[in-house]
Amino acid sequence: MSVTRKDKRQAWEAIIKQCENSDHRTVDFCREKALNIATFYYWKKKLSDEKPPVSAFIEVKNPSNDGAGLWFDFGNGARLVIDSGFDQITLKRLMGTLEEC
Repeated sequence: MSVTRKDKRQAWEAIIKQCENSDHRTVDFCREKALNIATFYYWKKKLSDEKPPVSAFIEVKNPSNDGAGLWFDFGNGARLVIDSGFDQITLKRLMGTLEEC
């Protein structure tokens, strides 16, 4: 059974994510996993070039002017809906959490 391009891509995505989530420098991570550092950087660049750039802006919509609330479309299919009665303190905490992501 041969390895498909999709399998390779998925494997390298997982490896790169592991590296990013580790406390190791890239060179140390690659050494521990017996990975060629040039191959690692090749795949990291290849995969990052394929992804559309993430915008620092999100679309904010208020469907009506009757105080019905807001929704935020993040462009990746995720949507945050905030009803008009949403607590301001909780909203500030939520925004702080989202900034950390």
